[in-house]
Amino acid sequence: MHPDDALSFGIEIGDVVRVTSATGSVLVRASVTPRQSKGSVFVPIHWTAPYSSCAEVDVLVGSHTDPISGQPELKFTPVRVERAPMQWHAFLVSVPKPDLTAFPYWALARTKCGWRAEIAGDGPIASFAESVKDLIDDGEPTEAETFSYDNGLGGGSHMQCNSGKLDHAVFWSAKPVEVARAWLVDQLGREQDPASRYALLAGRAGAGQPDKGAIVCSCFEVGANQITQAMREGADTVDAVGVVVNAGTNCGSCRSEIGRLLVTADIREAV
Repeated sequence: MHPDDALSFGIEIGDVVRVTSATGSVLVRASVTPRQSKGSVFVPIHWTAPYSSCAEVDVLVGSHTDPISGQPELKFTPVRVERAPMQWHAFLVSVPKPDLTAFPYWALARTKCGWRAEIAGDGPIASFAESVKDLIDDGEPTEAETFSYDNGLGGGSHMQCNSGKLDHAVFWSAKPVEVARAWLVDQLGREQDPASRYALLAGRAGAGQPDKGAIVCSCFEVGANQITQAMREGADTVDAVGVVVNAGTNCGSCRSEIGRLLVTADIREAV
C-alpha cells in the first residue's frame, strides 16, 4: 500500500493487516511503498491454504466476470483495510516442516533446505515465548543442542542444532521482527561452530559471515546487499551490476528491480 494510506490507517511495514470485502477477508503482512497507487492495495494471489492461515485472495472477489474476456473483477473490488491487533510477531526457519495451524496468522514458504515462516498471534507474548521449544516436532533427536536468548522486553530467540547443524531457529518480538531473513535461511542444515551460534541467536550475520540480503536475482542467487555493495564500488548501471555480480544477466526479470535500487540509491542492509 502507499505510504500515505498506511499513515492514515496507522499501519507500519510488517504489520498484519486484515483486508475485507463484501465476500470475505484475508490476513496479510503490510508492505509500504510509493510504487503502489494511492487509494488501492495489491495482494499476491499465490498464497493457498497449505501455505497460509488466511490469505486466499479469491475470497475477496465476487463472482461477476467481464462478459467478453471472462476475467473476474480483481481490480474493481472495494475493500476495507485495518491493522489486525496482533500482540506478537515471529520469524521461523526450520529443516522439518512446522505445524503452525494453532496460530491466527502464519505464512509458510519452502526453502532450499527446509522452510521459513512468518507468524503472529493475538495472545500474550509470554505464552508464545514459553511454547517455542515445542514449536518443532523433530522426533526428539539424540544429539540435539538448544540455545535461547531473552531480551528482557518480551522478545527473544531460540534455536536447535542437531549434530552441530542448525535444525531450526525462531525469533519473536512485540513488533514485526527485524532479522536477516535471507542469511538465516542460508544457515539451515549448516555446521555451526560455537561462535557462530551467538550470531544466529541475534539473527544477524557475524564478522566474516557475508549476508547477501533478500534475493533479487533468482538465477544466480544474488541478494540485495550484494547488489548495493556493487553500487558502492562504482557499478552505476544495471549492466555494470551484472558484470560485477551476474545479477540480471540471464532471464532478465530482475533488471527492473536492480534499476529501482539504482534510482533510489537507498544503500541499506536488506532483510
